[in-house]
Amino acid sequence: MVLVEEMLPAYAADARDLVSRIMELARERGEELPVQDGFDLYQEMVEIRRVHTDALPKYAWHVV
Repeated sequence: MVLVEEMLPAYAADARDLVSRIMELARERGEELPVQDGFDLYQEMVEIRRVHTDALPKYAWHVV
């Protein structure tokens, strides 16, 4: 439970920061990101959020 309580919310924050950085770099380089990549990443985040919600429903976090 400690893993779920501590690591998954930290992962969510890291993932949010990573996505922001990827988007920033693409914008700086004038590159477009493949739309499918965004959908794939979102689907993975939904699955991780589901695991966390199932394990600790009152501490469910949201992916922004």
